[in-house]
Amino acid sequence: MFKFKFKTKISLKIFLAFIGIFITFRSALLLSCHDVFKTLPLKTIIFCFANGIRFDLAIIATFVMPFVFLLNLPLYSRKWIKTIIFATV
Repeated sequence: MFKFKFKTKISLKIFLAFIGIFITFRSALLLSCHDVFKTLPLKTIIFCFANGIRFDLAIIATFVMPFVFLLNLPLYSRKWIKTIIFATV
């Protein structure tokens, strides 16, 4: 089993949290507009979800990952780490 540093664990949690948020909102949109999407075949919906996740990764890389990069700088102040974490969440 790998032992991750504190900063690596926080970075991974932030990344996965944002992925989860985007997938949740995409699923909520699918469920709330079910009458619009019911005519589409399942294969098309899965393909659209895959493209949506790819787009979400690009958005996260553009807007969230700079903060995660700053979090992983070799600074040892807990105040600096907390500031970056609360700025992203």
